[in-house]
Formats: sequence, structure tokens, C-alpha cells
Amino acid sequence: MIDDTTVSEPGRVCPARYRYAPSAIAKAPERPAETLYVTGGGHDPAMVRSALTASLSESLDAGGGRVAELVLANTGAAHFLPTGTPDRHLTVRFRVLDAGGLVIREKTHTLERTVMWRPFIVDLWDTRLPRGAPRHYRLALPSNARTVEAQVRYYLLAESRRKRIGYAPDEPIFFVVFDKRLDIRSPAEGSIERGTH
Repeated sequence: MIDDTTVSEPGRVCPARYRYAPSAIAKAPERPAETLYVTGGGHDPAMVRSALTASLSESLDAGGGRVAELVLANTGAAHFLPTGTPDRHLTVRFRVLDAGGLVIREKTHTLERTVMWRPFIVDLWDTRLPRGAPRHYRLALPSNARTVEAQVRYYLLAESRRKRIGYAPDEPIFFVVFDKRLDIRSPAEGSIERGTH
């Protein structure tokens, strides 16, 4: 019998809210109860983080300018990341700070699937991460840059839609899947290895 708190298998525990309904379990009595669950998918921060590989670095571009580069890759999901309803999306936010901690440059990218719902469903564009195709995000660094911050958030629902439909969830509608702060050198502190941009 499966209790109401968790369903587990070796090395994993799945909250009960993600398991199959009792009717599904009743229809599959030949399988052990521990295998009859659905994973948290996009509702499970650890699962989403395990599907994403990310790195943040500083280098020089071909012209000698300093750049921050964030590389994202879907290395753990056999489908696009994110997947599920078209409301789900990732945001990539870069912030560049000076020596005093003031934001001197900021850039946000959204990875999403955009559809037209009526009169029939049509994909308009898709900027999500396919499996095995790394995406490179670069931001030029001004000479007074001393810190770069990169944060990737996974949204279950767009804030604008949440407000429009009056949805008041018990849990946040987004969570952070990557967050890194990189201290960078001033041009006077020495050279950086040239990147391959």
C-alpha cells in the first residue's frame, strides 16, 4: 500500500501529489506499487536542475573585448526544456556590477514556446532548449565591470497569466535552477585567455 506522503524507489523519493491516482494503480496490479508513480517533472526543482547543465565564464572575444558567457544545455531531459504547457518557460538573467555593487548592465532572455490557441493551436516560435544543443549567451563587459551574476529561473506559469486568471498558488510559480556570481578582473589586472567566440 502506498501512503499519502511519499512513493519511493531505490535512491529516489517522490511526493505523493505526483503519483498516479489509485485507479491507475488498481489497473496495474502486476507491477510493484513502488514503480507506479509519475515524477514531479517541472514541479520538482531537483529534477529540472538535473536536466540542465550550465556554466558561467569570462573570456575575450575575437576583437579583444571582455565578455561573460553563460552556456546552457539540456543534458538530462529527452524532450525540450522546459516542456509541458506553453506557460512554462525559463528566464536567463545577466547582471553586471561595478566595484561598488551597482548594476551597470542587465540583460534577460526568455526560453519559451509561443502558441496561438485559436481558432486552432499553431506554434508561432520556440526558443526552448532541445536535448544536446548547447545555447551560448554572451554579454559584453564594460571596463568598470567587476562582477557578473547569472541566474536561470524555471517558471511554471507566467506572472501575467497568473494575475489574469486570478490564480493564487500555495507554492511559488518559479524556482531558481542556476545561480552564479563571478568576480572578474579589471583590464589593468592582467590578460585573460582568449575565448573561442
